[in-house]
Amino acid sequence: MDGSVLVLDGPYIKDGFVQVTGKPGLGITLNADVVRAHLATGETWWG
Repeated sequence: MDGSVLVLDGPYIKDGFVQVTGKPGLGITLNADVVRAHLATGETWWG
């Protein structure tokens, strides 16, 4: 997995706009390893 914060099925920017799915939620998944590596000092992972 790369160093991206988001795990995506494909590009999420099209013509300068974020693509929104017709499904509930934002349609994104966080890359937990990257998020954990970038937590502020004293913060804990909630996932």
